Amino acid sequence: MKARKFFAFVAGAAMLFGVGCTPDGGDEAGADAEMAKITVSPESFATDLEGTEQVITVTSNGVWTASCDQTDVVVEPLQGSGNGSVTVTVPAVQADRNFKIVFNAQKQTSVPALGTTTTTTAQAEVTVSQNATGVDPNDYLFYENCGSDVEKDSNGYWPYIDQFQGWNPQGDIASGVQYVGKNASVRASGKNYQPTEDAVGVSGQPYVFLNKVPVEAYFVIENLAVTGGANYIFTFNVSCQNGYSGTPTFATVDNSLVHLELGYDGQNWDAVDCAYVANGGNGWYAATAQFKVAADATKIYARLSYEAPASNGGGRFDDFKLAEGGTGAELAPEAPVVNQGTIADITAAGNYTVNGAWVVATYANGCLLTDNSGAYILAYNPTVKPAVGEVVNIEGTVSAYAGLLQFGAGSVVTKTGETKTVTHPTAEVMDGAKLDAYLSAPVIKYVEYTGTLTISSGKYYNVTVPGATTAQGSVSYPGDDIKATLTSLDGKGVKVAGYLIGVSSSKYTNTMAVSVEEATVETPDTPDTPDTPDTPDTPEIPVGGTALEITTASVTAGVPDITTNSYGSQNVTNYSTFLTWDVYAACKVCLPQAGNYATAGCLQMQGNTDAAKQGRIGNVTATPKRITKVIVESWNEKYTPNFNLALGAEQVVGTTVPSNMIAASSMTTTSEVVGALTKYVSTYEVTSGDYNYFAIYKNTTGAFYFTKIRVEYAE
Repeated sequence: MKARKFFAFVAGAAMLFGVGCTPDGGDEAGADAEMAKITVSPESFATDLEGTEQVITVTSNGVWTASCDQTDVVVEPLQGSGNGSVTVTVPAVQADRNFKIVFNAQKQTSVPALGTTTTTTAQAEVTVSQNATGVDPNDYLFYENCGSDVEKDSNGYWPYIDQFQGWNPQGDIASGVQYVGKNASVRASGKNYQPTEDAVGVSGQPYVFLNKVPVEAYFVIENLAVTGGANYIFTFNVSCQNGYSGTPTFATVDNSLVHLELGYDGQNWDAVDCAYVANGGNGWYAATAQFKVAADATKIYARLSYEAPASNGGGRFDDFKLAEGGTGAELAPEAPVVNQGTIADITAAGNYTVNGAWVVATYANGCLLTDNSGAYILAYNPTVKPAVGEVVNIEGTVSAYAGLLQFGAGSVVTKTGETKTVTHPTAEVMDGAKLDAYLSAPVIKYVEYTGTLTISSGKYYNVTVPGATTAQGSVSYPGDDIKATLTSLDGKGVKVAGYLIGVSSSKYTNTMAVSVEEATVETPDTPDTPDTPDTPDTPEIPVGGTALEITTASVTAGVPDITTNSYGSQNVTNYSTFLTWDVYAACKVCLPQAGNYATAGCLQMQGNTDAAKQGRIGNVTATPKRITKVIVESWNEKYTPNFNLALGAEQVVGTTVPSNMIAASSMTTTSEVVGALTKYVSTYEVTSGDYNYFAIYKNTTGAFYFTKIRVEYAE
């Protein structure tokens, strides 16, 4: 919910009253008069960088104090009683800043229902903007605070820009404003992302959220009415998360990270630099841009994007305002460079026009195009969805997705009126091994595969193909006819024919299906090997004997109060916070939340590239004899094991990172698929060195899930 600036309450009593409320039978006006009240005028003002003096009028029925978090700002007097005034002296500064002057009032109030007297309080604020223009951003023509609330849909997803119903445009030019976006949603991420109380002009969640690079994600405010030849100031607030390790980390925001582009038609843009000023905690910054519009301008468009990191990132944008004033240069939008050619000529991201292409297949969210070059390209959610065989021209932005290039949402498709007869190539039959190989080298091609269909959440149509270790067939966004067939075959064997169009989540082979039919799923024959005994994919880890063993059961028995995915005060720089039991010590080890890893009985160890935050587990009492072997049983949904082993003649599970790290990739690793996860067993034979201590380290981001660590030592 958005924050409120004014409040009044009863302190020190057993009953809480809001302003204007009274117990049953009481006199509302009388009770209201007894409560502490305070108002100030003006509630905001602005000054240029040279500074100013401003008189604030105070209206109150109690004693009050004034304070400011800027030590160079002088407020006189700092206290008073009843009505009065203060003079605020703002000195000259070198850079823009925003701050508050806070007024707190107190009044002794009789509470008849309790037969006692208590202290009531009230608060008022004056927000001050000191900037190069001297313009108060509260004197806005347009203001959008993204509403007061947002909820996820029935599938647990935050709404995209066009789905959000809580927009709250304000100001004289607000009536014609519209919002569009690409991979942009509205969300409320929780207290770790909220602006702190010292932030000025940041209303907090909900806010616009972006977590992809500019070509793939942006937010646009359309139809901001302007007067030709006038100067304007556009402001907003932004916080950019650049990592996560138990709690989020935030970036220093500048023009290399966040981009503002302005234009007159929503197609051609001028990049405008902003001045960014830190505005409270949790990474929030206030951004200000100044510009002038052309003499014939009647409206402008504002587009925001940001350079998302590879993972664990997200830009949060809020409180967009347009005000008159400023001294910026006149906008000079430039048309994007458009490359014209064939589909085969599209070899990198950019803006392209292709004429004379035709549709070979469709799905609910777009179509697949080819042309005389023989190459293919996907058009995702274009302006027009043509039918199979229709010849079209297409213009739009091409970017990478699922390992391939595609025309992105909003690309302009124009039908030429011509048609082509479409004949699909001979399908390449994909068995499990071929699907696995496709994951590392995706291309668009016509295929067929057979496997067992599973429908989840009513929208994911996955096909398990015998012999595949990792890959799963996935029918992407099926049209109504294909969807009806799939729905009738849930849990049965199916044969899917269509075009492979990339890879998602490192295992799903996305397919634009042309046909789906029921089929018998045959398990591949296993050749007889009479001279070689069968060896299971994943060996069983021995138990007992001369070994130390860590299992989920031993950890939970030794640390009965172990938490679920919550690390508390554990920190590798403070050894006293390590979890300890028997001869072991561990930091950042917990139980995973409900889901596949919890079902598999895993322990979770959090990783981090920061040595002070890395997960680690190992022994604090030496083994009786030298270590000869280390075996680790770990689990993952997407990736092969990504932990490290360290050995030493002295304890290596302490606060420093040992130099003799042994990567899991150098161990002998076997695996098998167990349900939704893959179980890995990594074995390291210790052939040299007299080591009596070990440690498992997670010095990359992400989590490490394991069920057993066995350390064998000599007889």
